[in-house]
Amino acid sequence: MYIEFELPQDESYTYYVTMVKLNIIDWASQHNIPYTQKTIKYTHRMAFDQDRYYTFFAMTWQPAPEIPFKIIDKK
Repeated sequence: MYIEFELPQDESYTYYVTMVKLNIIDWASQHNIPYTQKTIKYTHRMAFDQDRYYTFFAMTWQPAPEIPFKIIDKK
């Protein structure tokens, strides 16, 4: 399971990937939740060790409404 942010495929890409990463750092620090992240092409992925954090993330994430996210279940 992971969270996926779709990033724009234009000159604003660098701005948005940086904004998402900084907002993730702020959110994770505020809630003291460990995570991993990586960027693949035009998507940024974030994952947690425990499934319960995905629901918590969806309920509390607010910083970047212009970049929608999806929770992907690989099952």
